[in-house]
Amino acid sequence: VLLVRWGSYTGARITRGLTIRGLQSTAFVARLRTPIVVEGLPANERVALQGLHLGTSSPSIAALIIVRRCSGTVQIEECDGSSYPFSTTTSGQTPLQIEASARVIVRNCIFHGHRPNFSTQTPAVRLSGSTVLMYGCLLLGGAGEYCQSQRGGLALEASGCTLLLSGCRIVGGTGSSGNCLIQNCSTGWGGPGASAAGTRVLDYGSAIEGGWDGTWSCWATRPPGRN
Repeated sequence: VLLVRWGSYTGARITRGLTIRGLQSTAFVARLRTPIVVEGLPANERVALQGLHLGTSSPSIAALIIVRRCSGTVQIEECDGSSYPFSTTTSGQTPLQIEASARVIVRNCIFHGHRPNFSTQTPAVRLSGSTVLMYGCLLLGGAGEYCQSQRGGLALEASGCTLLLSGCRIVGGTGSSGNCLIQNCSTGWGGPGASAAGTRVLDYGSAIEGGWDGTWSCWATRPPGRN
């Protein structure tokens, strides 16, 4: 077991069985300069990431956690990546990426997507070609930027996966807020909760919701509509 305290870290490339655990006495465990990558884990081994509160100050970091080409079991538990889009990053990459992996369990985690510009939409979690089991997780799409008529971001993107959801909440990002007193400063639609192309989804009591449409700052109440 490797215990992690508060601090700034270069991430790790993990290829064999290991448990990394954040010390619960600290409010912010790790500020990453490069991602934690779990890669090529053999079928008879297990990696566990537990209790990590993650963020970054790097503008080019690809993700917070990347799991790829693993035959063994990867467990991500009680991890919080919600600070990620509020850091100084400008690349808008996805906090959790899982690719071509046989069994990944994500339990009681929070991840927040990013919406850096009109052409880029990075969900909180991106899955491809994997079997993933998610329990009690909160996934949030990124909000559109103020005054940009920008739609909120996607929370979960899955392609070619088997995905089990249990007790999760998956919410698209809020659209851009506007101001009716400023010319060309208009709102955006709320973002979709999830996209699951070619994916078998088994859901047990989860909620998948579109984000709120953007609001007008000169209105007393929120305009109607939620996707």
